[in-house]
Amino acid sequence: MNKRIKIGLVVFVISLAVGAVWYVWLRGGDEVGPIETQLKAEIQPVVEGLKIPWQMRWLAPHYILFSELGGSVKRLNVANGTVKTLGTIPDLAREIQAGLMGLDLHPEFAEKPYIFLCYNYYADDQIYLAVDRYRYVNDTILLDSTIVDHIPSFAISIGGRILAENNHLYLSVGEGAASELAQDPDSWSGKILRYHLDGSIPADNPQSNSPVWASGFRNPQGLTTTSLGLFATEHGTFSND
Repeated sequence: MNKRIKIGLVVFVISLAVGAVWYVWLRGGDEVGPIETQLKAEIQPVVEGLKIPWQMRWLAPHYILFSELGGSVKRLNVANGTVKTLGTIPDLAREIQAGLMGLDLHPEFAEKPYIFLCYNYYADDQIYLAVDRYRYVNDTILLDSTIVDHIPSFAISIGGRILAENNHLYLSVGEGAASELAQDPDSWSGKILRYHLDGSIPADNPQSNSPVWASGFRNPQGLTTTSLGLFATEHGTFSND
């Protein structure tokens, strides 16, 4: 690459940077607003009439497995829009935001066809969170075991998202509109919990014999991992998610 081309590239990059800063300044400070593009997307519904679908996972190239807050686990054929109910969760605590929430597949689903489900239930006049493991067989789900339970919960700001990856199961727990619990070391509310897939506590968790992996959350709803670690998204009160 000759010297003239190199200089041209440097000028081009600097121009882009200056343009970005100028755009931010025009938008009114530190916040960058939406950038208008010529790209257009056409939205086509695959299926309608669902009842508060909550978490979904690809089961196969044309099938999505998803949970509904009312307690149903269903399978969607995205090719033709047909939906099949695979099972329902008994003894569900269904009030306001509470119900059946998180759903994920075993990381080795092809060899170990298990599905993890997170839901609310009642005990001693209180609402709790639990994660059960179901076996997927012959287009239905069968309860296999309870992985964790008796996690104090609420009817709002529940969290309830799960992520099964490698040998770990992550569970988000909301603070139930009691923000002081998010920083309370004696509470599991406002936390992200980390277990082994069998419900045991990993030895390398931050606190010995504690499932708490991270603290200080309001209502964490999205969980994913990258090479940089675990990422979470959470709901704001009315905005600013």
